[in-house]
Amino acid sequence: MKERIPEIILIDYTDKGYLPIQDAVQILVQAEMVITSHYHVLVLSIANKMTIISVMKDEVGDKGYYYNKNDGLIQQVFDGLDIDETRL
Repeated sequence: MKERIPEIILIDYTDKGYLPIQDAVQILVQAEMVITSHYHVLVLSIANKMTIISVMKDEVGDKGYYYNKNDGLIQQVFDGLDIDETRL
């Protein structure tokens, strides 16, 4: 992605273990948009009213696990709004 969009600032903590929550929030609130495959980053992003792209990863060869988690969160947070679930 960095090669295609040189202006992007990519922060990858995959190999660094757990990121302290205060550090994660500080990074998120400075972002223009968050792209993540991690559920808890999705939760923090929604809580901070960020623009989000959630990339669902496979769990045991299926995206259903994360689809259901993400859908449950979105339904709970945006209760009563008309949501196009084909875009989840």
